[in-house]
Amino acid sequence: MSLTSFGYLIFLLCTVCLYYVLPKKIRWMGILAGNVLFLHKSNSMTELAVWLGMAFFTYLSTLLLAKFPAGKEKARRAVATFAVTLLAVTLVLLQASTFFGLPDLKISPLGISYYTLSWIAYLVDAYCGTCSIEKNPLKFFTFAGFFPLLTSGPIVRYKETGETVTTGNAISYENLTQGAQRIIWGFMKKLIIADRIAVFVNTVYANPYRYPGAFLHVANAFFVIQLYTDFSGCIDIALGSAQMLGIRLPENFDLPFLSQTLEEFWRRWHVTLGGWLRDFILYPLLKSSVFQAIGKSSKKVFGKKTGKKIPSWIGLLISWFVVGFWHGGGWNYIFGVGLLFGVIIILGQMLEPVFAKLISLLRINTQAASWKGFRILRTWFFFGTGLSFFRAGNLTDGFRNFKLSYEVCNPWIFFTGELYELGLSRTDFNILFFFLALLAISGILRSCTGKTIRALMAEQNLLFRWLAYALLIYAIIIYGCYGTGFTSSSFIYQGF
Repeated sequence: MSLTSFGYLIFLLCTVCLYYVLPKKIRWMGILAGNVLFLHKSNSMTELAVWLGMAFFTYLSTLLLAKFPAGKEKARRAVATFAVTLLAVTLVLLQASTFFGLPDLKISPLGISYYTLSWIAYLVDAYCGTCSIEKNPLKFFTFAGFFPLLTSGPIVRYKETGETVTTGNAISYENLTQGAQRIIWGFMKKLIIADRIAVFVNTVYANPYRYPGAFLHVANAFFVIQLYTDFSGCIDIALGSAQMLGIRLPENFDLPFLSQTLEEFWRRWHVTLGGWLRDFILYPLLKSSVFQAIGKSSKKVFGKKTGKKIPSWIGLLISWFVVGFWHGGGWNYIFGVGLLFGVIIILGQMLEPVFAKLISLLRINTQAASWKGFRILRTWFFFGTGLSFFRAGNLTDGFRNFKLSYEVCNPWIFFTGELYELGLSRTDFNILFFFLALLAISGILRSCTGKTIRALMAEQNLLFRWLAYALLIYAIIIYGCYGTGFTSSSFIYQGF
């Protein structure tokens, strides 16, 4: 079930009505009913069986942890290790079996990469005693299959959201209206911007030999915008849907395109994935005895200052490999949105003293808007370069496209009208740039005021607010790009 389909809106409306009609103590059953229907509509029977098997296994594992007293540390650790390993192996086999030369099983339930990471976090938190263990199987399935999260996350922790999902929330005009507004904003990002850009991007990447040089540069820049509006649009719909039920989910984006370094960018992009990797991959690695030993040896060889950083750099490379592998298990993902970014960040840290000396020598004012603008554009370039491999079919195609984009110089395409022959007319470009400007203005306002566009709209007069909402809905209906049967194409991150 696509989040931008008319059927989803009807489904959400019915779920919200059912939720608030039920007595407060059993309102969570309304969510459970919605979960069951959403899972059934979004998966085949085989995929649904896989989902139920993984969920039931997670539930039983946490019950087993609860039965062992604190003194049975070895048994508790064995249960947690086995459960986490099995979930991780299942995820890898279902999502990236071809990486190991195995056939594609093609039985991955919708959103397996998101809910599996959430369940692993739940198991680890239950083992560490930092969250309660849900013993009611129906309440556990209410949290585990919470339908707004199944398409593209965000990746949540039970200790942060479990209770709000499984307890009844009071009806709130603010939650209903702001949730609906966020859904509309997500529809605008997806249907007007992302799906319109996709036409141009797909045309160029389908035949890069015919469209080299500046064509590829434009397509790559457009793909960055497409990915952001597609992914963040889906997140807006998910968070808006949850808010209508009185449930606040963690934000997944924090104005990433205002970042001045790649490291900062990835703290603002896919925030919940970054937090998960930090807590469950990087920190455990750095605390392990192996990395402690590496640190001691490195200090002896490279000196105290450099040696203490080497374990962190190795941990970062491993974490970035996991990021790339999580995105699809292909080397274009592992390199493009994994190791490449890790290497750039590590080189930046290694060369930081050199950069500081150059800045001092050249007397660069680091507080000047021009310097900050340069750093932002540089970050965009690094991110876009990585995404060019992400968009390519494989690593070989990624390097081929990179070569084609620089070996041909054809800047005249910006003046000859050739860009209008790739699926988007002048009118399409005008519509696209208008709504991109609207999106940029909302981001600038948030950066300057600290308030979201919805919060700023809430301060305006009632007539103005509802007129603006009506115009945005009208624009989505008129200018939205729709697929067969008026259903938007699948979200990019829905496949992970």
